[in-house]
Amino acid sequence: MRIMPRQPEVFILAFVAAATSLALLLLSGWFIAASALAGLVGVAATFNYVIPAASIRLLAFTRIGAGYGFNYFAHERLLDRLQFLREQLFQRVLKGSTEIPKEDEAQKLDQHINALANRTLSVWVPLASGVGLAIALLFVVDVYLPEWLPIAVGFGLLLGGFTVWQKRTLAPLVAAQLATRASYRAALDEQLRNASLWSLRDGCAGLAGEQSDWQRAQSALRKQQDIGLRGLRGLSLLSVFACFLWLPESALGNPLLLLLPLALLAVPEWLSPLMRALVPAEQAKLAAAAIAADLSSPSQSPVSITSGSQTTISRSEIQLDNFTWRRGCRTGRPITCTLRAGAPVVLTGSSGAGKSSLMLALSGLLTANEQGRMASAGSIHYCAQQPYVLSATLRENLRIADLGAGESRLVAALDFAELGYLAAELDIWIGENGRVLSGGERKRLGLARAWLTGAEIWLLDEPFDGLDETTANILAARLRQQATQTLVVIASHRVMDALGGHTVINLDSPPGCPLSLALQE
Repeated sequence: MRIMPRQPEVFILAFVAAATSLALLLLSGWFIAASALAGLVGVAATFNYVIPAASIRLLAFTRIGAGYGFNYFAHERLLDRLQFLREQLFQRVLKGSTEIPKEDEAQKLDQHINALANRTLSVWVPLASGVGLAIALLFVVDVYLPEWLPIAVGFGLLLGGFTVWQKRTLAPLVAAQLATRASYRAALDEQLRNASLWSLRDGCAGLAGEQSDWQRAQSALRKQQDIGLRGLRGLSLLSVFACFLWLPESALGNPLLLLLPLALLAVPEWLSPLMRALVPAEQAKLAAAAIAADLSSPSQSPVSITSGSQTTISRSEIQLDNFTWRRGCRTGRPITCTLRAGAPVVLTGSSGAGKSSLMLALSGLLTANEQGRMASAGSIHYCAQQPYVLSATLRENLRIADLGAGESRLVAALDFAELGYLAAELDIWIGENGRVLSGGERKRLGLARAWLTGAEIWLLDEPFDGLDETTANILAARLRQQATQTLVVIASHRVMDALGGHTVINLDSPPGCPLSLALQE
């Protein structure tokens, strides 16, 4: 399965741009040297300046045109394809079931997509440029300095072999660096989630092993990259030395004599982007494999459904029987109850009581205790405390919840979440290098996505945190209305009056006592 389609016109334009750049450098250098020699030997009056000058101008225009053409074809099609991939993948994350929190999985997929984008701009272009430079150099040498053609060919073979060796050496280092980074981030996230008083602990001493592994992997990768750049400079100097060692007598006095040595000396500057591109190339290879596996895998149900043979469950209902969550060595309080649509359900409790962990377990994103049972039907949507914001347009950030949503539906979702003032800016870029959303706006973006999903069960983690009193009460009233047809479960330390009658699950009940479940008017 091809994730990113080939673009032959892009490679052709990149090749033309690289070849004309090299030709422009060599021709301009020769023209300056030849003009100086013509003045010294007294033939300046008869020297033809017009043809070289016109050729230089033509090459400059060709290079500029190829550059503009490359930017048009490469960037436009790349962005279109990346938008399609991003929407497909993030919709699967929102509707899929996994033990990794959805915001973490979304961030990982965003990194994979960025790696694919980086492959086109930082890998294929330097590769096409390098091939173009090599072919142009061989052509010039074959036409004007055929005596040095074996040296040019030998340099090309050495360079190709060295590049292949460097790529194979970097491959396991890149994989190790990505794996150790993921392991370190997962361990850090686990520690921060589980330690309610983490700031009083001895820093992150418990992560010393994962952190040192990550740092060693990064150091090994950087050292190998430096070896590649030093090897490129060494091959360049070796080839220049070979040129002067096998200097043909027939070439003495030829104004083109310095073309090949000059070109070889410029190789580290021209081809260092190609050597640096080997790391993003390997990252893109791993990202493409991960995305292809995700796209080809069957779509998973939003939550594991465990129901008794005699139990009938409505579309907006959750039945819990001695249900609790497990995270590492920590476990939550067991809960036995039935949650139905009709009125909001509010999880209350002090900080660290396990509200977020229970929400993750209900959504299937955290391991549940095998001794308990959860039965549910219908789709479940979990909205994290800090909804993930893509580095994309506001439209794309909304459409990951519903790929088929039209303009009017997107605007309605913004209105529901009190973001109606952004309705005229659906194509504004948000996230990194764009309009920065405030904490409250990110919360409301999560609510807009929940509305777009059409899920029968909403699990909202701290939806009112960071909102002013007026906005929080407006949203609470809308959630109360939504709860008449949707099961809305809210984990919050802030209970708004506008919620009206709601069911409360108090996680701060004394040990040994069942968790209280009461209807508050």
